[in-house]
Amino acid sequence: MTQRITHILLILVPLIVVLSAMAMTPLLFTLALLAFLPLLRVQLRRNFQRLAGDRMLLLLLACLLVWPLLSALWSLAPLVTLKAWLPVALVCFFGALTWKASTDGVPLSPRAILGLALMLIIACLLLLLEQFPLVGLIGLVMEHSGGDASDFMRKAVNRGLAALAILIWPIFFGLTRIGNFRLAAGLVLLLGVVLMTMESLSAQLGYIAGLLTFLLVRSMPRSFPLVLLVVIPSMFFTMPFLTGWLLQQPFTLTHLEGLRSLSAGRVLIWPALIEAGSGHDWLGSGMKTSNLYVIPEATLKMIPMEATPLHPHHSMLQVRLELGIIGLLLVAGALALLLRRLHAAFPAREPAQAAIYATVIAYLGAGFSSFSIWQNWWVALVWILLLLWRYLLPRGWNSSTA
Repeated sequence: MTQRITHILLILVPLIVVLSAMAMTPLLFTLALLAFLPLLRVQLRRNFQRLAGDRMLLLLLACLLVWPLLSALWSLAPLVTLKAWLPVALVCFFGALTWKASTDGVPLSPRAILGLALMLIIACLLLLLEQFPLVGLIGLVMEHSGGDASDFMRKAVNRGLAALAILIWPIFFGLTRIGNFRLAAGLVLLLGVVLMTMESLSAQLGYIAGLLTFLLVRSMPRSFPLVLLVVIPSMFFTMPFLTGWLLQQPFTLTHLEGLRSLSAGRVLIWPALIEAGSGHDWLGSGMKTSNLYVIPEATLKMIPMEATPLHPHHSMLQVRLELGIIGLLLVAGALALLLRRLHAAFPAREPAQAAIYATVIAYLGAGFSSFSIWQNWWVALVWILLLLWRYLLPRGWNSSTA
């Protein structure tokens, strides 16, 4: 019974995430409860042992979680850092245990995979209807309930768009696994049309990054994963420095107004934060403290903003500012470990290979210019994606590697 409920919840993810991306965190904890509900003590002990035996996963989590916790020692606001770290650590802990528990799970049936695709189609149609105010269901419901439709679209739905740009790839694989290639390709095209009609730069970046990765891995299944193994960690580490350098170039300064419009003001936010955060190069200013930087009022008016942004809207720069160069190295190392694990688990021409790489790069692309890397729902989404992949892979797949 618990397995069936788990399947139903995973099938509903595309629709849930569009209507409430924040629901990813409680959804993950619900999936964790379902995983351990039968024979609770036995299940927990067994999956603790599995987690303890997975050295690469533990090392990856240590790279991502230990340094942010230590940053409370020199943080601009130690309590803020500790309060931010705890929920992220809990999400990762329960996510990892639930993922280990899913090793025993029954894969989604062809009918369930079609249901998952149907939920994505419904989500896409709901979003397309919003382009026509008189028939948009989300807008009509918000209007009749007294809510602010535009605010809901900007805050809730925009997050969901980025998630859909990532979710498309496990769904694509699931459909191809059951031989429904046309529907798989049609869904990729449909989602692309939806995302290009919406004002979500992050979702569009994630979609394009995922699509390009998928095509390149498909065309170069042996060499391109090795290229990603080198390029992605290197890019993550160097991007904050490259960003600072590019912002000072004559071309950028000459075309500042156009770049400001194109980036929704980000090119003005970034140099202000870099300047305000100077002096914390190696250690950073502490997890989730970049919003405490003091930015001159004149700069805020130019952006325009009333106060320092809650986060830099640049995932690599946020790591650089809050966790320093050491933090950048650790996160880059975690990415290298992840890609190395994927290379071992999904060798060349493995049916899932291109789609799994597309999932990872789409996640990094969507998160590059928008969400705070510490948002709980965004962290929870990683584990839900892993669970979805586990339940989409056929029986007999060597799950011990991944």
